[in-house]
Amino acid sequence: MTLLRPSGRAHQLAGMAEDALHAIATMVESAKREASRSLPSGTYALVRLRMAHLLGVDDGWHPVIGDVRLEKLADWPTSPAFSATDRAILSVAEQFQLDVAGSTDQQRADLHDALGEDAEALLEVLYAVDAELRLCAATRQLFGEDPVADVAPDLGVGLTDALNLVTTEISRLDTLDPLTTELVRLRGARLHHCRLCESLRHADALAAGGTEDFFAQVDDYETAGFSDRHTVALRLADAILARPGDFPDGLADQVHAEFAPTEALEIVLDVVRNARNKIAVARGTDGDGVGEQVRVFATPGGRFELR
Repeated sequence: MTLLRPSGRAHQLAGMAEDALHAIATMVESAKREASRSLPSGTYALVRLRMAHLLGVDDGWHPVIGDVRLEKLADWPTSPAFSATDRAILSVAEQFQLDVAGSTDQQRADLHDALGEDAEALLEVLYAVDAELRLCAATRQLFGEDPVADVAPDLGVGLTDALNLVTTEISRLDTLDPLTTELVRLRGARLHHCRLCESLRHADALAAGGTEDFFAQVDDYETAGFSDRHTVALRLADAILARPGDFPDGLADQVHAEFAPTEALEIVLDVVRNARNKIAVARGTDGDGVGEQVRVFATPGGRFELR
């Protein structure tokens, strides 16, 4: 992995998307507090370190207190150091990280048996950890820095409220054109197999000339005849959702050739925001209320509303 740290790109994140990055920092802190309050002791460390390893990310966070389970984390399915509850949690965490669409009813049942109503808290914690790891890994490769390392979070914000704030603040960003934004959203929806997200179209993208024939090509974007700008945006989205700590050779340079720094950061943040759909997919509720018709939505002031 090669991190880009040329002087021309150093500290480019200063002053960019400040409200969105502050919301991310608050979400990260809220996730730690929620895990401490609602989940078995040590759960946050277990899932964070396991998820970072699976992503191939060099995570700077380390637990304060030692735990023998951390030394045996790679052997969690068989090691006697792990309880049935630990295994239910780590099974869901790995599935969430690598292939959320493959989540099974058995995994959901095991998690509910282990945590009861707190299973929902775990899914929100997993999203928060996943989002932070992917965001920081991607921005290190694009800009050579961690965007939230020096951002002071708000304290005392509930995790669900913090997640909602992240969604709202990222949705308010508007330096990126609406067609690129929508293609990136739909690509994530397809990769995560979120039925609700796949059924939606943003009003701004339709107004900018987006059609169903155009959007339908997102699965085969490399051969679809998209502009270089759209193709590179989708390559970046794929890299963030696959191995954000190890971009394909040349991708970072392609991104900087096609997008201003504010636009590149917005793509990364959009991917992070859109991946909240993984909670519904993991829960198995992503198809609730979805019919056969495509529905149009808008985000005035960052708030979601159907049209």
